Amino acid sequence: MPTVECNLKIQRLEIVQDQHAEKIGVLFKKQDATDKALSDIRDIKYILIGGFGFYMLDKVGLVETAIKLFG
Repeated sequence: MPTVECNLKIQRLEIVQDQHAEKIGVLFKKQDATDKALSDIRDIKYILIGGFGFYMLDKVGLVETAIKLFG
């Protein structure tokens, strides 16, 4: 009889292990989605910085912009 009880315990442990593996997989998918969102935010930041730089060069001028930045 002890072998049957041990087999049942092992089966329950395997089921719990499978459930945990599924939950870990879901968490990794969420982490990947979060990483992609952060990457998009960084891209937007650089687009805004570039747009502001272009505006400064276009409206103010190259020499005046250099004086304001380094002056």
